[in-house]
Parts: sequence; structure tokens; C-alpha cells
Amino acid sequence: MIDTSTLRFSSEKGFGESYYILCPVCWNSSIKLCHWEDGSEEIMECNVCKRMEEEMSSNEHG
Repeated sequence: MIDTSTLRFSSEKGFGESYYILCPVCWNSSIKLCHWEDGSEEIMECNVCKRMEEEMSSNEHG
């Protein structure tokens, strides 16, 4: 288990260990990775890049 990981639970997948990894685009550790008890892996999108993208699109339209 990684020192900075968080224990998660899903009724479908069982227990899981989640932690953040570095984004290759913005170099912030804001991509959440979760290893589930059933052997599956879930990778979320980068929160920082997503926020920057939303800000850029709101500036274009606003």
C-alpha cells in the first residue's frame, strides 16, 4: 500500500486503493488512480487540466 493512498469502497467492485499520480501535461499530481479489489483499475481525468479547459472555454464564450 502506498503511504498517501486512500481506502475506497464500491458495492460493485469491493475495496480499492486510490491515490494521485502526475499529469504528463501540467505536471500536477491531480490524476486520481484507483486499484480495485476485483482487479480492475480506474483512472480519472486531470482535475487541473479540466479546470483550465473549462476556464478557457468560458472566456471564449463570455
